[in-house]
Amino acid sequence: MKVVIRTDSSLNIGTGHLMRCLALAEELSSRGAEVSFICRDLPGNMNQQVERNGHRLHRLAFNDSTMMNNPEFTEYEWWLAVDKKTDAEQTEAILSDATADYDLLIVDHYALDREWERVLRPYVGRLMVIDDLANRVHDCDILLDQNLYENMHNRYNRLVGDAARLLLGPTYVLLRREFRQWREKITERNGTVRRVLVSFGGADRTNETMEFLEALSRAEKDKLEYVVVVGKTNPHSGIIEDLCAARPNMHFYRAVDDMARLMAETDLAVGAGGTSTWERCCLGLPAVTLAVAENQIEVARLSQEKGFAVYLGTSDNVEAVRILETVECLAKNPDKLLKMSANGMKLVDGLGAERVSDVLCETVEAGKCS
Repeated sequence: MKVVIRTDSSLNIGTGHLMRCLALAEELSSRGAEVSFICRDLPGNMNQQVERNGHRLHRLAFNDSTMMNNPEFTEYEWWLAVDKKTDAEQTEAILSDATADYDLLIVDHYALDREWERVLRPYVGRLMVIDDLANRVHDCDILLDQNLYENMHNRYNRLVGDAARLLLGPTYVLLRREFRQWREKITERNGTVRRVLVSFGGADRTNETMEFLEALSRAEKDKLEYVVVVGKTNPHSGIIEDLCAARPNMHFYRAVDDMARLMAETDLAVGAGGTSTWERCCLGLPAVTLAVAENQIEVARLSQEKGFAVYLGTSDNVEAVRILETVECLAKNPDKLLKMSANGMKLVDGLGAERVSDVLCETVEAGKCS
C-alpha cells in the first residue's frame, strides 16, 4: 500500500498534527505500507522527524512575503502560509510526478477542506481526513476525529458524504507504540505524588512553562521534584533551562524521544489540553490542564467532567500560582488521583493506531496489508 500524508508543524501550529500522523505512519509501515509525507518548511517545523523515522519527505517551500501579501488570511490560512488553491497545486505537482498512483492520501490540516481535496482526488485511491474542528465540508472516504465531545456522533452531519466512514472518539487515538509498551510496564499507581511532569507541548506558543516555573520559584520550598520538558522549537528553552538549573528539584529536558517513559515515571502532570491529553490517559497520568487554543476548550472541559484531569480554564485567564496551588492540593488527595488515573486508562488503551490501520487496510485493499 502506497500512502502519502499532508500535514504541517510550526511555531503556530505546534507539533501535535505531525506527531499523530507519525504514529499512524509507524503502524502502517509495520504492515508493509510505503509512507511518505508532504510538509511545508514553516518556521519552527519538525520536518526532520519525518526523515528520522524513515519516511520520505517532500518539502513545500515557505515564503513569508506570500503571507504579507494576503492580510485577509484567516487564522488557519496563516498556518498554511499560502492560499488553498496554491497548496493544492503544489501538492498535485508532487502526486502527479509519482511513478504510480497513491492508494491513500491522509490530510491533517485545519486550513484544508473539500475544495483542496477535490483537486487531489484523481491521484489517489482513497482519501482520509483527520480533523477535530467540524467546521468545514470534506470530500473523503474516511474521517477520523479522535477527540471527546458531547455531540461526537452528530458533529459531522452535512460535513461529509453519506458514504464516508466516521472513526470518532478516543478509541481511535493515534499514539506511538512506545505508549502501548510503557503502559504494560507501569506498576499500579498508588496516588502518591513525588515527581511532577511540566510540559505544554512542542512549541508552547503562550510560554506557559516559564510562567509556571517563575511562580514556583517564588513559592516556599517545595518537596516535589519537577520534570520540565520543552520542544525543540520552544523559543524560550534557554531561559527555562537556566531556571531549572537554579533549583535542585528541577530536571530539564529538551526535544525528548522518550516522553512515554517520562510520563510513566512521574505521578502528576501540568500541561495543555491538546494531543498530550490522550498520551497521559493511556499511561494513567493525572493532570492539571489549561486550554492554550480555542479548539482545546471543550476537550479540556470534558476531561474534568469525565474525571481524568483538573481543568482550570484558558491560559489567558489562569495565573500560574493557581496551577501550583492545584498541584499542591492534589498531592494531598491520593484517592482522587487514583480515580483520575483509572478513568484515563479506561478511556484510552493505546491501540487506536492499530484500529485505524485496520480500517484503512480494509478500505484500500485487504490484500496489500498483512
